[in-house]
Amino acid sequence: MSSKHAIYYEKERLWEASDSVVTQNSKGEILNTELLFWDEKEERIYSPGFVQITTKDEVIYGDGFESDQSFTYWNITKVKGTIYQETEK
Repeated sequence: MSSKHAIYYEKERLWEASDSVVTQNSKGEILNTELLFWDEKEERIYSPGFVQITTKDEVIYGDGFESDQSFTYWNITKVKGTIYQETEK
């Protein structure tokens, strides 16, 4: 994960990253946002605001995001944009 600014709240074991936040997972998916939290106790990352996720096949936008801390299993709320779904042949 990279950002221009970060704060660590030691008592809560919570990171707050802001300003040009970028993270990438093992599948090569890239998350861009302006505000991202990493809750070490709950082992999850989340953002209450605008997010963009770029996958191999698409770019997904939304307002609100939550994932496990490795950014493997994620969910965007208030999805915007086109999402492609594979169908079985």
